[in-house]
Amino acid sequence: MTSSYVNDLRLEEIANGEASGTWGTKTNVNLELIGEALGFGTRAIADASTDNITIADGASDNDRALYLVLTGGGQTCTVTLLPNTSSKVWIMKNSTSFALAFTQGSGANVSIAAGETKVIATNGAGSGAIVYELDGLSQSNATVGTELVLNGKLSVDATPAANSTANGPQTATLNAGYACAAFDLVYLGSSSTWLEADSDAVGTSINMLGVTLAAADSGAAVNVALPGSFIRDDTFNFTPGLALYVSGTLGAMTHTKPSGSGDIVRAVGYALNADTVFFQPSSDYVVLA
Repeated sequence: MTSSYVNDLRLEEIANGEASGTWGTKTNVNLELIGEALGFGTRAIADASTDNITIADGASDNDRALYLVLTGGGQTCTVTLLPNTSSKVWIMKNSTSFALAFTQGSGANVSIAAGETKVIATNGAGSGAIVYELDGLSQSNATVGTELVLNGKLSVDATPAANSTANGPQTATLNAGYACAAFDLVYLGSSSTWLEADSDAVGTSINMLGVTLAAADSGAAVNVALPGSFIRDDTFNFTPGLALYVSGTLGAMTHTKPSGSGDIVRAVGYALNADTVFFQPSSDYVVLA
């Protein structure tokens, strides 16, 4: 019988009766490779549309490293993690200038933008293998009990992936003060409930503002996007780059500044494209004479 390399780290598994007199050497190599798999490595990505990261059988290899910094490249690239039977976790830092997509089989992939770092894992399921994203702060909900200290940037994706969603600050702990629809522009009333904003009066337009992300009955909790959010609704029809204001139509945003006597002119954000808004209400407003 000969050695095999069927484990996830591709360490040499010595067959019974094999490697007489070299067990110590082979074991030491395996221990070194385990250390390598827990360490730091660098890897130059090819200047091509595809590349492979392959864990070598029983030999030193940067591709085995837990924390792997990817350099080089020259274009957007799909990187296949091999072998497709290896189940492994990587911390991948994309130090190229282009987006990298990681795949192992026909299952789901993970994309890492230029300059980003993500924790990913492969399930090693062969031709149908999946790559998972394990970074809970960007992939799912995370609760910080006392303090979150950032020593770098906090990135928010400006392009929500799905219709009727938002990226950024949100709250679902306050109730609607009326039967609201999704994507109503609302203000926080004196009873700590969300009410329809309207530029026709000071009291309905100068308070804290938000945008409802779902319909809700009066008195029911409603999820609301807060200032600093990127909001997508495919029924929006805005002009990219232009400012948005509180509208004289209840619960609406508009590119047109209110012009009637007593109206409130207050900017609430900008259109990034026809269906996505950067919601950032100004604290300043003007009351028209």
